[in-house]
Amino acid sequence: MSTNKKLLSVIAVGSGVLVGAYYAVSPWLTVNKLKQAFEEKDTRQIEKIVDFPELRQDFKETAKAAIMKSTARDLEGNPFAALGMVMANAIIDPLIDQVISPAGLEVLFTTGEVSLETSNIFGETNSESDSRSGKEEFELDPDLRMNMYYTEVNEFKIEISDKDIDEPIAFYMERDGFADWKVTGMEIPQSVFDN
Repeated sequence: MSTNKKLLSVIAVGSGVLVGAYYAVSPWLTVNKLKQAFEEKDTRQIEKIVDFPELRQDFKETAKAAIMKSTARDLEGNPFAALGMVMANAIIDPLIDQVISPAGLEVLFTTGEVSLETSNIFGETNSESDSRSGKEEFELDPDLRMNMYYTEVNEFKIEISDKDIDEPIAFYMERDGFADWKVTGMEIPQSVFDN
């Protein structure tokens, strides 16, 4: 084998290894991109990574089932229980739309809590110059642990757990193309709804 053929073989093998490594670590790189987008308050980049319509729909189904279960238990024997469930259903959708937003996800990722107080997270003020101010450090609450791993070749799970919550809040990412990922689903433990 000539020197040129050996060199081409080494380059081909090296390129294959690099492409394979990039393919394998791509979900961790996506999580890092999401963290950076939160720091820079870059909603456009966040929306590229998070499929908000699908995530909202997934969360609405989970939340409604959990709330109905909790409400049915609490209102057992109450003649107004059915009315209470109908009213709960009517207010859940707009609340979830607020929680599953760029600002709401930042709260969820950094504190592990579902919060409705998200209006000032992205520095929404009357002054344009204030809202364009520099990066704000994206830091996890010290009591939180983040665990990330593949569940399948094309599915990746991010678990955020708190010392006060037995079960973690989980986000699911699906491969979108070769090495791009999108957050498409989540799991919220029943204990969050009970609290």
